[in-house]
Amino acid sequence: MPPSPTSTKKPRSSRLGSALWLLALGAALALHLWFPHLDAGVNDTYNVDAGGRNALYQFAERRALSARRNHESLITRLDNLDRRTTLCLLGPARYPTPREWEALLDWVQSGGRLLLAARWEEPALIVPRLSLRVTADHPDGNGSFGL
Repeated sequence: MPPSPTSTKKPRSSRLGSALWLLALGAALALHLWFPHLDAGVNDTYNVDAGGRNALYQFAERRALSARRNHESLITRLDNLDRRTTLCLLGPARYPTPREWEALLDWVQSGGRLLLAARWEEPALIVPRLSLRVTADHPDGNGSFGL
């Protein structure tokens, strides 16, 4: 008996093609888990690699009364920050502008606490009004700090 035109049986080549695509998709997903994270330039408190900042943030989040990432203007943030707070700038994506430094230093002078960790890749930093300078003076890129 010849097959009816309404038969639901797929041709053999169609099933083989579907199986190959499924195998290729599985291999691509497995490679994603096998290879390490390739974007080593991103090192912030969101990065799950062993960069240190995420671990420090998670430690602070567990131990401190309040630990939050800041996504607003630094000057606006300082206006709403309690003076007993320690503000941590850990390898910031950009260093504060001169206007932000003035607000930061005024906030510290009025009782706030500031912890600043220079960026690893680009540690050169000058803090106006304090004549504080961080420089990268070693060939391996490590910096020093001076007044």
